[in-house]
Amino acid sequence: MPVHSRKPAPAVQPAVKSVDTSAPRRKGSAPDSPPPDTHPKLPHERDQSVDATDGTPSVEVEQAYRDVSRGLQDTDRGPEADRTYKKLQR
Repeated sequence: MPVHSRKPAPAVQPAVKSVDTSAPRRKGSAPDSPPPDTHPKLPHERDQSVDATDGTPSVEVEQAYRDVSRGLQDTDRGPEADRTYKKLQR
């Protein structure tokens, strides 16, 4: 009976993680964490992101707050539009 000799399996090299050192590292992030996204955010991502504002209320928002605090009626059309939409769904 012939003896089959097998070649030894080639040594498997460990995977080397490629690191982009040209991208700035985010403060407090691990050295091997991926760099921040470089593509623009989608509209809903911009709306929901913390950095969408600088933390200070706009002039319009401040005025609206003062108006409502003085007892003026809120002219937001949202609640009315919601009621109309729900009526149309029935």
